[in-house]
Amino acid sequence: AKTEATLINLVEPIELQVRASNGNVFKNGVVSTSLTATLWRGDKEIDKDGTEFSYVWKKVNSDETPDEHWNTDHSYSQKSIRITEADVFRRATFSCEVQYVGKRV
Repeated sequence: AKTEATLINLVEPIELQVRASNGNVFKNGVVSTSLTATLWRGDKEIDKDGTEFSYVWKKVNSDETPDEHWNTDHSYSQKSIRITEADVFRRATFSCEVQYVGKRV
């Protein structure tokens, strides 16, 4: 017989932080930054190598509609993405969806 148990630490939930290397407000069409997603449990960063979670970035245009083309092009998992003026017309909002996938072997 085999029994499996999944344990979840509910005391310290996982927190997602997205940091921009050059800030998050750009003027005069000059856009150049890297967005990096980090996961924290308490004061410890988890999944530093990006193997236990998938990181999928999404973009919403200034008119509040999803940028389907951009989202499709960035549908693979990556902890960091580079944003340039080609990615932003007037205004855009970027987010990162994170999902547990377990250790990859």
